[in-house]
Amino acid sequence: MPFVIAGVVFALLVAIGFAIGTSIERNTHIRQIQQIKTASESEPILAPELTKPWSHRIVAPMLERISKVVGRLAPSSVLQTNRQRLQQAAHPYGLTAEVFLMVRMLSTLIGLAIGGLILWRGLLPTNIAWLAAITAASVGVLAPGWLIDRIAQSRQRQIRKDLPNIIDLLVVSVEAGLGLDGAISEIIQRESGPLTEEFEQTLTEIRLGKSRQDAWRNLAKRTQVDELSAFLWPQSAKPRN
Repeated sequence: MPFVIAGVVFALLVAIGFAIGTSIERNTHIRQIQQIKTASESEPILAPELTKPWSHRIVAPMLERISKVVGRLAPSSVLQTNRQRLQQAAHPYGLTAEVFLMVRMLSTLIGLAIGGLILWRGLLPTNIAWLAAITAASVGVLAPGWLIDRIAQSRQRQIRKDLPNIIDLLVVSVEAGLGLDGAISEIIQRESGPLTEEFEQTLTEIRLGKSRQDAWRNLAKRTQVDELSAFLWPQSAKPRN
C-alpha cells in the first residue's frame, strides 16, 4: 500500500510539473508573438485572445507572477543550484529556476498534506499509516529534483553516445577545408540530438560576442560530460587574445 500511494503521489507531481511548465512556456511564446504585431492588428487579435484556454489566459500569468515573488525571496545560492540543474537537463518544459523552485515547494506541500491526511483519517493500521505518510512526504520532497536529474542523466548518456560520430564528422569537415565554426554549422544542419543542440547554443553565444574560450567552457559546464570536456579542452584552454 505505501508504494501504491507513493506511485499516485509521484504521478500527480509529474502531471502538475508538466502542466505548469507547458502552460508557462506556451504563454511566453504567445506573448512574444503578440509583441511583434503592430498596433493596428490589436482589434482582430482580441477575439482569438478570448478563445484561448483559461490556463493560458489566467493560470500561466498568475504562476509567472508567483514565481517572480518566489525568486525575489529565495536565497541566490538556491536559485543558482536550481539553475545549474536545469541547465544540465536543458530546461525541460521551459522551466526557469524560479518556477522550478515553486514546483518543488508545491510538491513538498502536497506530499506533506497527503502524509498528514493518511495519519489523520486513520485508514490504515498505525505502523503502515506512518510508513505510508513518510513515503508520501518523501516523494513530495524529492520527486521534482529526481525527475530533473533523470532527464539530465538521459541527456548525458545520449551525448556520450553521439560524441564519437560527431567527432568523426568534424574531422571530415575540417579536412575538407571548413573552419571549425563552419564544420559545426554543417553538423547542426545534418544531425539532431542534445549534442547538436548544445553546439548550436555555443555558436549562438560566440556570434553574440562571447569569447570562444568562454563559450566552450560554458558548453562543458552545462553538459558535465567528461568525454566532451576532454574533447573541448584544447579549445577552452587556448589563451585569450
